[in-house]
Amino acid sequence: LSVKLRFEEYTDAHTYLLAIKDVYLGGPAHHSGLHPHSDFILGTPELIFKEIGTFAKYLQVNKAQ
Repeated sequence: LSVKLRFEEYTDAHTYLLAIKDVYLGGPAHHSGLHPHSDFILGTPELIFKEIGTFAKYLQVNKAQ
């Protein structure tokens, strides 16, 4: 699993975000360089992650890309 990050203009990003609370050693978040309590997931220009289930489904559908 790889993560691509880019800067986007994102209106109301502060309203909908997922905070990284835990990162497990050797897990996908760890390998992606995410840090607990300081990193956040905002969404994409096409999709707002209003809940963890939406984000999980997005990852599942896009994990091979």
